[in-house]
Amino acid sequence: MFKNTITLPLIALAFALAGAAVLAFDLNLKEQAKQAQPLVVDGKIGESEYQNHLRVDGIQMDLYWSIQSDRIYVGLHAPGRGWVAIGFDPEGPIMQGADIVIGYVKDGKLFLQDSYANVPTGHQADTELGGRDDILEKAGSQGADGTVLEFSRKLDTRDKFDKPIREGKPMAILMAYAEDADFTSYHSKTRARVQSVDFFQANSKANETPPLWVASHLEAYELGLIAWIIVLGIFAIQGFISVRLEGRELKPGHFIPARESTISVIFTALLTVLELVWAVQFISSLYEGARPAVVATYGALLAFTLAAILLVYRQSFVSAETIVQEREDHIPW
Repeated sequence: MFKNTITLPLIALAFALAGAAVLAFDLNLKEQAKQAQPLVVDGKIGESEYQNHLRVDGIQMDLYWSIQSDRIYVGLHAPGRGWVAIGFDPEGPIMQGADIVIGYVKDGKLFLQDSYANVPTGHQADTELGGRDDILEKAGSQGADGTVLEFSRKLDTRDKFDKPIREGKPMAILMAYAEDADFTSYHSKTRARVQSVDFFQANSKANETPPLWVASHLEAYELGLIAWIIVLGIFAIQGFISVRLEGRELKPGHFIPARESTISVIFTALLTVLELVWAVQFISSLYEGARPAVVATYGALLAFTLAAILLVYRQSFVSAETIVQEREDHIPW
């Protein structure tokens, strides 16, 4: 490519921008489809079904929830095959005063109970204490990865054995599970945790779209589009830099390229820092056993950033470059 020819970089940039527009349109359609996914209490937790997600790492439990109008929809997942429970706002000692929803799946059938912890280490069904069963919808399932419970109830049931869920008021949440399929067996200390949750201000978004550099949520054609954009974008940028710095056709001879400047030094330093960041992320993803797509993404970013460093170094820090004319002795090899 001639150094003073800007046509090819412009064409590459146009195709890169076209690819970016197609990718943005595609991701926007996927995001709209996510937001339109309805809540269905069926014992199965869809990838983007709930608005919010809290992972309780100490016991490997997951709490999902969405609030619609005056109702809260809750999904629970635990790795065990016995009962799974959530307790709202325990007063203590231990779990006394908690509004508890507990359930299990046995022989494919769901058993779920709206109960209240009337003693520190026990609970009874609300109906046995003079209250009501305020669970509006319920479903459950069991598989190789554990047990799933789903239910819905009003934010404020006006039952004295239920705790109201109010905006702007974080509440303690007790989460636990066991391997016994009943309502009375005790959980071990390693299978229970207490968390503080503001249900109106999510701890994390379950349906939040991951950034593009985390590729696990992308389809194969979307990864192809990203590669298209990166390759053509780098080609265009390299062409523009080449035209700007050298500004003439390649000819036999010897020339001195542009000398280093403050901007080139700063840019090189920033790229070097970015390269170190990608290197740490790449090594961490390997160590943590991340998905292959995630590892490959960090590896590609590592390679592209290194290529950018080499490009800047060649253009700004190499003292001289020699262009050698091809031999014209008419020998065919």
